[in-house]
Amino acid sequence: MTAPLPTIIRGNQFRELTGIPDSTRADWEDPKSPRFDPTFPKKIKLGKRSVAYFYSDVMEWLAKRTVDAKSHG
Repeated sequence: MTAPLPTIIRGNQFRELTGIPDSTRADWEDPKSPRFDPTFPKKIKLGKRSVAYFYSDVMEWLAKRTVDAKSHG
């Protein structure tokens, strides 16, 4: 029996799920940006201009940010 494949979400689905604009996401992914977030989910390159993210990584990242926000609240 094969293991189920992990669910991936595309960039536009990431935006819809989180409400985070593409420009902010790009800043958080760019190590040269002052807004770089090393904890941000790693993207999966699907093509020249197409990326995706593991849904589970995105949800874990959101959960951690929620916990951090509540503890510093």
